[in-house]
Amino acid sequence: KKKAVKAKKKPAPKKKAVKAKKKPAPKKKAVKAKKKPAPKKKAVKAKKKPAPKKKAVKAKKKPAPKKKAVKAKKKPAPGKKTVTVKKKPAVEKQRVKIEPPFKAYTGDKPYLYISYSHKDMEKVYAIISRLYMSGFHIWYDEGLERDQNREKTLGEAIRNCGQFIVFVTPDSIKSTNVKNEITLAIMEERNVVPVYLMETTLPNNMKVIFDTLISLKVTGMSPETIYQKILTIVDQRLKD
Repeated sequence: KKKAVKAKKKPAPKKKAVKAKKKPAPKKKAVKAKKKPAPKKKAVKAKKKPAPKKKAVKAKKKPAPKKKAVKAKKKPAPGKKTVTVKKKPAVEKQRVKIEPPFKAYTGDKPYLYISYSHKDMEKVYAIISRLYMSGFHIWYDEGLERDQNREKTLGEAIRNCGQFIVFVTPDSIKSTNVKNEITLAIMEERNVVPVYLMETTLPNNMKVIFDTLISLKVTGMSPETIYQKILTIVDQRLKD
């Protein structure tokens, strides 16, 4: 028997498997989640109590004795004489003393009592001088000294007068003596006649009294004119 000779088949060439290259997938960026920083804890410092301040005791220094500055006397330049000018003392203004024009009446007949402030005496004297020359008996504090008997003398003169004339000015209303004289004359029910030499604001208590009296306003008039006005209200029986 013939052996069948099998023809050896050449193996088919192996096809190389061509692998398709895969494009690499794009890398995804890893997004890191930002962590919020934990809130910082504030460090609480314990407040230290301040140590009590020690009062500094300052030692009192005794003031050094002041040295008197000795001024060196300048010698005058030779040949020149120093002339010291003496200052004349200031001349004091002397008040002109006004003498009473006549003596106060001291007889037994009725008379006029004159009440006034000594600050107004110049004008008052000019007026009462005309009344005196017309023959009126007039009592005023002429030459009356301030002694213990003054009040007694004034009181008796007011009680015995036939008419009481008060010259009203801002100065006379402020005078304690004038106010006392007016009060006594009212109490003794004398015939009181206010003569206003100047515009004067009366105190309330005095205004109430004066409003009931017959008064004479002669503000700004001359002594002669005032004299003529007074003649219309003065008691004519008080003269010779």
